[in-house]
Amino acid sequence: MEVNRGNDEILAVIKELTEMLNAPELKSLRRALNVWTKNLMQKHMQDAKTIEKINQIDDIFGDFNMVEAVYENWGDAYRQEGEAKLLVRQLTRRFGPLPKWAQTRVSKAKSEQLEKWADAIFDASNLTEVIGAPKSSVRK
Repeated sequence: MEVNRGNDEILAVIKELTEMLNAPELKSLRRALNVWTKNLMQKHMQDAKTIEKINQIDDIFGDFNMVEAVYENWGDAYRQEGEAKLLVRQLTRRFGPLPKWAQTRVSKAKSEQLEKWADAIFDASNLTEVIGAPKSSVRK
């Protein structure tokens, strides 16, 4: 699992180990592999929400569905983070350094919005035509 080629490979190994470690005489090995696997997963998934979900799993090899759900959610979040980073690079290259409000807006956007903004870069003449104007900071 340390030299995996992606989430699918890690999940396949965990699923195989789940089936292999069911024997009562392997309880201590299962417990040791559980701790090691949780640590490995936390190393790969560095966001706090995902690590919290991993910590809530008592037995990695006893609840494969929960492990699978954690990986699926993490994959979506990781992909969205990558999309946001790419969009920031593209916006910066096209319009120059981004103001803080623009960086924040991009980092909080969902994948669908990021895709729309990425398409809008081609036709926009300025940053606000892509992601909109900054929210007014005027208080009433």
